Amino acid sequence: MRYLPSDVKFPDKPVGSFAHRAVYLSTIAFPLAHPGR
Repeated sequence: MRYLPSDVKFPDKPVGSFAHRAVYLSTIAFPLAHPGR
């Protein structure tokens, strides 16, 4: 899993939580959408 320092440091911030969620979802969804990679 890839985590950005800012997301880990400010999980309660709206922007931080949004970015963290985007990275979290993209990290899971990308491999599922592209199983070849």
